[in-house]
Amino acid sequence: MLSLEIRFLTGRYAAGRHDDDESPEWPPHPARVYSALTAALHETGNEPADDERAALEWLARAGAPAILAPGMHRRHIGNVFVPVNDPKALDTIDKHLLAVSKAEQEVDATDGKAREKAERRVAQAREKLQERSLATAVGGRSGRPQSAKEVLEHPRHPRFFPVALPAGDVVQMRWADDAPQDVATALDRVCERVCRLGHSSSLVSLRIVDADSEPPVECMRWVPDPEGGNFIRVPHRDQLRHLESVYAIHQATEPRVLPARSARYVRLTGAEEVEGIPASEFAASARDWLVYEVVPAPDERRRHLLDLSLAQQVTRAFRGALLSALDGDAPEAVSGHDADGGPASRTHVALVPLADLGHEHATGSILGVAIVPPRAMEVQDRDRLLEGVFRAGQSDGGGSDERQTGRLRLTLGRHGVLHLQRLRGPSRLRTLDPGRWCSPARRWATATAVALDRNPGHLLSSDPRQAQRAAAAAEHTISKACVHIGLPEPAAVWVHRRSLLEGAPAARRFAPFPDGGNGPRRVCVHAEILFDRRVRGPVLLGAGRYFGLGLAVPYDHGMAEDQR
Repeated sequence: MLSLEIRFLTGRYAAGRHDDDESPEWPPHPARVYSALTAALHETGNEPADDERAALEWLARAGAPAILAPGMHRRHIGNVFVPVNDPKALDTIDKHLLAVSKAEQEVDATDGKAREKAERRVAQAREKLQERSLATAVGGRSGRPQSAKEVLEHPRHPRFFPVALPAGDVVQMRWADDAPQDVATALDRVCERVCRLGHSSSLVSLRIVDADSEPPVECMRWVPDPEGGNFIRVPHRDQLRHLESVYAIHQATEPRVLPARSARYVRLTGAEEVEGIPASEFAASARDWLVYEVVPAPDERRRHLLDLSLAQQVTRAFRGALLSALDGDAPEAVSGHDADGGPASRTHVALVPLADLGHEHATGSILGVAIVPPRAMEVQDRDRLLEGVFRAGQSDGGGSDERQTGRLRLTLGRHGVLHLQRLRGPSRLRTLDPGRWCSPARRWATATAVALDRNPGHLLSSDPRQAQRAAAAAEHTISKACVHIGLPEPAAVWVHRRSLLEGAPAARRFAPFPDGGNGPRRVCVHAEILFDRRVRGPVLLGAGRYFGLGLAVPYDHGMAEDQR
């Protein structure tokens, strides 16, 4: 095993996420570390040593490393505004500089009265250059600033300087392969020349350490996992060639994007291992989820967004379209009914609304719908599910081919028509990423209300003792619901009228379950659930779990900032 240690000498790491320039990157991405090593390899300006170059090529082929990093706090500062670099203004300055240069050349080439005229032209060109430079510096458009107000109110754009403040100053990256001694020695020499990571204020010391060396503080582990919900950038196998070819183009003066590939990681704490994390009976892999995004109608530009409180109506319409496409011949794992029409005896496909939740400006709008199959789904049942998805796309109302559009058109009565587009790869929206709902965590909070399997009694009773007994009964029911989907019994459950997530509707706003048909109406509550160890989602609880009710999201307060 090869182990590389990063020590943050100033106790800070200034580097923005590649997909969010307002948030700090944490943990440091291996691709960024590899770029720092490549810069150190070429810093002398001479041809790199053969053994050092070979060492970096070996490192790129070694794959994605495990990362040991402490928790961190984000440094919170207000927006910083800077003057705009106006390209047109800068072009004008270049023209004036050229005019000054030509006028000075005329002075050198003439004498007598012609020289006096040339000198006056030089003075005029320099004056215009000074005026243009000053106007650009204060954001004016022409001439000198006319007032203090023009100086103070020049156009500015916000700049973000995200900084992570780690709980410890050491991060380790560990590759599974053992590096040959000559490779490790050459890598260590390159590490000695690295002085920063990310922004120039992030001073670091890099070195190769013993494989059994442990960081001085307790760390979380980020481990490569094809089902992980965290995307971390790692080097390509030929990353060194990529970086060198890109540098030949930008020469450190042009804007550029770090060439890298994304790898899925799962985040662990303490001594937990991937295979030791309990998981629910629903599939957590992004490969298993079939995700649709809400899109505008073909003849419109804006999406028709619905509130998450309409989750049941949306998922029932989706289920109807799917079963209709299978001509009533859906297997039990898809329909939820056995051959006699009774309820299925085992876990089947769930339909999950994915909404904009959990941040300051969350709207609670449904941005997508996911088909979540059971974890132990038979191959033939999954084939039938995919067949239904294909046929539903063909009959979306416009006769389109699902292979081309993947669209679904759901009619929701007075709530209008919802258009969905099947995603073929990762979405730009975090809420449409299965990892958002499946990442391991100890604490979970419901996004949609739980339809309780048993009536707990009068939760809103004016009698405190009666209300307390009802709350205890509801918490017990939710605890049993966790066990029912394959999770361990929670250490604690708390029921609430409102969700802990910003933007989520209150429990009373959800339609009673079931919405229509016969049977008793279930009591709906929000919940906060705490396990004694981390569990993997998706967490879908209660009587309405197959229609998107009782959907919970990881809610660890101690989690890294980029996972909130």
